[in-house]
Amino acid sequence: AEQLEKPRPSHASTMDPHNTHTLLRFQPLSSGIVEDEFWHALYRRKLQVQQLSEEEIHLVASIQPTARRGLPATLHVEAASLAGEFEVEEGRLKVPGTLVNFNTASRFASKDAREEVFRNVVDRIWEDVQNGEALRDPSRLSRFLLVTFADLKSFHFHYWFAFPALKPPENFMASKPVPFPQLHAVTQELVDSCTRRTSEIAWTLHLTETSQFAEGSLSEFQSLQEKFGQVYVAYADPSLDQNTAGWTLRNLLILMQQWWVQRRVRLISVRYCRGRPDLNSSLVLDIELPHASSEFNAEHTPVAVGWEKNRAGKLLPRKVDLSSSMDPTKLASAAVDLNLRLMKWRAAPGLDIERVARLNCLILGAGTLGCTVARGLVAWGVRNITLVDAGRVSYSNPARQSLYIFQDCLGGGLPKAESAATHLKEVFPGVLATGVEMTIPMPGHRIVKEDVDITIDSIRRLDTLVQAADVVFILTDTRESRWLPTLLATTHNKITLNSALGFDSFLVMRHGPKPSSVSKERLGCYFCNDVVAPANSTLDRTLDQQCTVTRPGLASVAGALAVELMASLANHPEGIFAPAYNPSRERMNVMSTVDSSSPLGTVPHSIRGSFHNFVQQSLTGFAFPSCTACSSKVVEEYESRGTEFLLDALQNPASLEELTGLAEVHAMADAATVEWDYDTSDLEQ
Repeated sequence: AEQLEKPRPSHASTMDPHNTHTLLRFQPLSSGIVEDEFWHALYRRKLQVQQLSEEEIHLVASIQPTARRGLPATLHVEAASLAGEFEVEEGRLKVPGTLVNFNTASRFASKDAREEVFRNVVDRIWEDVQNGEALRDPSRLSRFLLVTFADLKSFHFHYWFAFPALKPPENFMASKPVPFPQLHAVTQELVDSCTRRTSEIAWTLHLTETSQFAEGSLSEFQSLQEKFGQVYVAYADPSLDQNTAGWTLRNLLILMQQWWVQRRVRLISVRYCRGRPDLNSSLVLDIELPHASSEFNAEHTPVAVGWEKNRAGKLLPRKVDLSSSMDPTKLASAAVDLNLRLMKWRAAPGLDIERVARLNCLILGAGTLGCTVARGLVAWGVRNITLVDAGRVSYSNPARQSLYIFQDCLGGGLPKAESAATHLKEVFPGVLATGVEMTIPMPGHRIVKEDVDITIDSIRRLDTLVQAADVVFILTDTRESRWLPTLLATTHNKITLNSALGFDSFLVMRHGPKPSSVSKERLGCYFCNDVVAPANSTLDRTLDQQCTVTRPGLASVAGALAVELMASLANHPEGIFAPAYNPSRERMNVMSTVDSSSPLGTVPHSIRGSFHNFVQQSLTGFAFPSCTACSSKVVEEYESRGTEFLLDALQNPASLEELTGLAEVHAMADAATVEWDYDTSDLEQ
């Protein structure tokens, strides 16, 4: 550049001296291409990051120059536009943008709300003009605005683009364009230079009659002009029309007017052909820059235009409906997640929804309680659920158990576990529900020689299921059927929820951790209040005793409480070791046991309720050292002897009393029995 000769006067004379100036017109941009993935990315960002915020989001997009005359250049917005890691394809112009997602449809429809964010973007462009940042980075002049309202329930996205353009004090006037090849030779070096420079959108260029050239940024215009005299301003023009310039030129001319003394600027409109800059189809024209008015200064942001018209040519927003293009299963999953995330926005910001959704839940018993719990888990977004039951669907089940229908009862009834899993997937296709038909071995239930192998297999299968689970729900009909699951869950230190029903009363409780895992006082299990080993409770039962006879609404309440207790526990930082809330201690002014570590509130040990007088209590019970299900003696015996110990306990429940010391307690109680002789004569008198 130092050795280049200065231009001769004949250089400018090649333009027609009689070329009259006419009004310069601009071709608007179009938001023709907004990828579906962008809306999916916006959906996720709204749920996970923005929530109720209407703060501006920085975008990066690209302008695709038009490929045919009469068609506008288009703005490409992709999912990566939100991430700020936007890689621009060759032949496109990288431009910044601002996104504002309104929380309500009324805010989106409000002209005042839209104009406020529009003015913010215009102010930013004007600031970049005044402080010279746009000279160093001309892409700032092409900043666009996107305002949206995302209807997350219906997957409808309402949106409106704006491409703000500052209005000059007077219209721009331009000479008749002259094809570039008529003035200068097109060399490969010059083509390569323009290809490289178009990413800047605008730059300065000095050309000689011998095809030599010097180039620089817009901020170098004055220095190049002082050195060489005639200097062009080249800009990437996405338009192909002969009589209109690309929209990107509007704010560029305002920048020139504010910073340069001369009122006439010579431009090279670098046009595109097949996605690459093409100097053979580019144009040269002179622009008359109007003088700035008194109101057109740094203290007053100029008026701006730029809201895009819709496809009908009206100044109205557009809408995209993604519901029809999405997999219905994905729509269902997204809808479930939406309801959960809405809780985080205001009610429970610290809620860890993903932690609950990742849990692998095992439900033992697919009856009234099991169906209710399964539905509750799905509502919490839990994806992995296994149901275990040995029964078949009977005619009395569908009316009380929400996962069965009449057709399941026909032909002797379908297996309950498999049928419940099938219907659970019909409720929510995104759930991975599995049904396992299996009888849980129970103490006191006779095991004949032919059934020993079947019992051993059931023990091993149940142990495998418990080990694979994160949470175990014990919801079986009889007391003794809860013993083996309680022992296995304690041994493997699993979060365990137990729920049982009476006629008008219920119990929901969580079990404490494995004895060897804690040094402090441990919470008890379902069997810790017993002083006898579990036995066969089905012997000599009448019909009303053979069925679970409860008030119809009881299971819904108890099942819901079990699920909610699990969710609170899963969100507690100590998990299974979380301390229990005891309201009775609070009333007695004893040391506080309230723990606010869970975003869902306190985590009680047990909840007992009654429909008779409609009361509910949270109670705490600590582990019984002689418990037949969770005491250290029983757990250690199982870990030592395994299946052999279980077979002994199942066939002879009294062995559990011997092991835990309950037999000795019974003997001591019998020895301490004293007969009293009452003299009733005084009472009669």
